[in-house]
Order: sequence, then structure tokens, then C-alpha cells
Amino acid sequence: MKFLKVVLKLCFLMATLAAISPAQTSSPPLIPTIQTVTVLNNDAYPLIEIRGAGFGHDQSVVQIFINDTPQIATIAQVKNKKIVAQLAGNQLCSGVVSVRVFVNKLASNLGNFLYDKGVPTITSISPEHAEANSVVEIKGENLSCQPANNLVTFNDTPVAVLGMANSTLSVRVPDNIVTGPANIRVIVSGHSSDSKAFVIDTKPVNNNNNATPTDTMLKFKNATGLVGGAGFTPMFNIRDMVKTNNGEFPLWDMNFYGTHQAIVKAPWVTTNGTQQLALVTLDCRYNSNLPINISKTKEKYVYVLISYPRDPEKPYDEVENPFWWGTFALCSESAPKGFISNSRATSTGGIESFEISKDPTVRSKITMSAKVIAPDLGVYYEYGINYSKAGAGKVSMPKVATITMTFNDAEPGIPMGDYHLGDVTITDESGTNGSITTNSTLFKSKLVAEDITFFW
Repeated sequence: MKFLKVVLKLCFLMATLAAISPAQTSSPPLIPTIQTVTVLNNDAYPLIEIRGAGFGHDQSVVQIFINDTPQIATIAQVKNKKIVAQLAGNQLCSGVVSVRVFVNKLASNLGNFLYDKGVPTITSISPEHAEANSVVEIKGENLSCQPANNLVTFNDTPVAVLGMANSTLSVRVPDNIVTGPANIRVIVSGHSSDSKAFVIDTKPVNNNNNATPTDTMLKFKNATGLVGGAGFTPMFNIRDMVKTNNGEFPLWDMNFYGTHQAIVKAPWVTTNGTQQLALVTLDCRYNSNLPINISKTKEKYVYVLISYPRDPEKPYDEVENPFWWGTFALCSESAPKGFISNSRATSTGGIESFEISKDPTVRSKITMSAKVIAPDLGVYYEYGINYSKAGAGKVSMPKVATITMTFNDAEPGIPMGDYHLGDVTITDESGTNGSITTNSTLFKSKLVAEDITFFW
């Protein structure tokens, strides 16, 4: 009898253990950890060895991101405590390079290694001539990953780097430099590039830079005829001061400063045939915390955003289907040609043309055109967003679009201009949805206490 009781207790215990769900007994997934990163060779395609733990043995579920960008290393070998990977030297920069390992989409800590690409080179300077105090972009190779470690000189006089995007440095021409021919160099880790010829322009009396003034109007037309070809440089270089009854103010503040919004037509109809809508935001302000600004001084910026409804296939509804994230372009003094910084894409934004009144008491016409690109950031269930399927449904949200705004009634003012009426055209560059124009749409000014907050 005692034996039977023991057997029954054992059976009861086994049944109890079998009833426990796997979720209650399974161990949590192991987070990959990087301990060291070593460069095995330093040629054009360097090999690195990553040592740590939690890498597993299945190469198909392992990814290595370089500098937390879309640059992905080619994996040669995966063991639980060691990974050997090959990098493309043309994707690297001199200095400290960071790596992060993803195993089954679980991210490791950052690992770092030093990489020296050798002598830097200057491939282009844009523009090739400018007056003192203007911002120029220097595109180069073998630059340092850390913006401050790239020393730029004008006629052997060092200048601070304002910002860095990929392989392009933004610097300001020294204010006290002599007009005429000049030389620019880039120095990285003691290696100096060859000098690149540059011309310092004489400041015009009206100080409008790169623009064609008349007695009452300031006009600019992109010399290339292509949106973004010249960037926002001429607009940022507007430094005229205008006198009003309330004092003297910058022309930029009078005509551009502020946030301007309008609801316009999106270039497609929903699945039930309703014309889709979009929210256009034009923001012209100052900010010292833009993504590539390393000087931390306030600079002018222009931010163009098209916000589409959260579900692009359903009609817009301010409660059930409100405006959400869409496509955007951001340009600043340190990056006048514009940039977009997300996990998968970059683009160039720019002004095709603009025309403003130089008389602060006269309403005027302002024309702008900007190229924007849809973020492709993957799946964010906490926000109810799945950008990985953008364009894969019955309605294709434009991945790349051009927005042209013509303000027929812009009224200067302090602290911000008032853009009353405008014609807005959104063009799907893929050709999927074509182009649509909203005529005489009403723009509303929105005065905000803080500048735009950036999340990357």
C-alpha cells in the first residue's frame, strides 16, 4: 500500500510538471554581448574579430551594423563567443568605428575599434566660390568618424567644422579672410590632404549672396534647374536688415520665421474612392541642436514635412485616422543641401526658387520646392506603425515625393511672417500616384515655444 501511495504521488508530481506552460519554464533569450573588437587586417576590406557571448551558431540570424547606420558587415564565421566579419573600407572613416551585433533582432552593446584610412582627400567643394562668413560643403575621402577630428584650413588658417553628414563637412568661410584665390586643406590624424583651390568673393553692397536682387524684390533661381542642386544656401545667406516702425529686424525673420501649416490633397484616393488628405508643415526657425550640428550654435533651418493619415488606405479622420508621420526634408546652415537621417535612407532637399519682397510693409509671393523621402524604419508596434509595408498595400504611400509651394499672399511681420494663401503640389516621384495640386489653400501660422525636437 505504501508503495502504491508513493507511485500515485510521483504520478501526480509528473502531471503537475507537465501542466506547467513552456513560457513559465523557458529561459529568456540571451542578449548578445561584445567584449572586444580586433582588426585582423587593415586593407581595403578589413577583417575584424568580435569576441563576447550570446552570438549563437546560426549565421542567418546574425547581423552587424557599423556606426549604427545601414552599413552591414559581411559575416565570415559565427561562433557563440566569436564572430569574424569583413567590412568595406569605402564605408568606413578614420578614427573610432563602432559595431553592434544583432542576434534574432536582439541588439548587443556597442563595441569599438580604431581604423586609420591614411591620407584624406578633397573630392569637391560646393560652392567653389563664396564670400566671407558663408557656409561651404567639403566632400572628401578618408575623413575621421568624429567631426571635430577633421581639421579644415583656409590659407592655413583653421576653421571650426559646423557639421558632418556622411563624407561631407560643413564649414564657415572665415570672416576676416582676404578676397581672391584661396586654398583649402583637410587634416586628419596628422595626415594632410592636397590643397584645393577656392575663391573668396567680394561682398556685394546689398549682402544678399548668390541671389539676384532688384530694387524691391529678391529672387533666386536654381542654376542647375534641378531641385536640391544648389540647396538652401542662398536662402540662409539672406542677411539684409529692414527698418520698421518697431525697429530694425533681419529680413529672414520678417519673411520666413515661423511655422506654417495647411491641409491639402494627397495624390491618391482611398480604397473607398475618397480623396485622401495630407498635412503640410513648413518650419523656418533657429536651432542649436540639429542632428549634424557639432558647434551647438543657433543656426537657421528649414523643415518641410508632409504628414499622411495613419492608415493611408482609409479616409482622414481627426480621431479615428489622424495625420501621422510621412515624408520630410531638413536643411540648415551647416547642411544647406539638406539631409535626412534615418535607419535606411538619405536624400537631398533644396529650394528650386524663391521670390520675396524686400519691403517689409508689402505682401509678397514666395515660391519653394523641396524633395522629401518617406522614412523606412521597420515595424513600431507601440505606435501602431508598420513602415516596412508602406507602399505594399492597395494604396502606395510615396516613398519619394516633391512638394512645391507657391504662397501668393505672404505678409511679413515680427515675430513671424504670415503665409495666408498658397498653391501646393505634391508629386509622387515613382509615378505611381501622379501629381495633384491644391489651389488657394489657407495656411495657418502656429507659434511654438520650442523649436522642433529631433529624435535621432
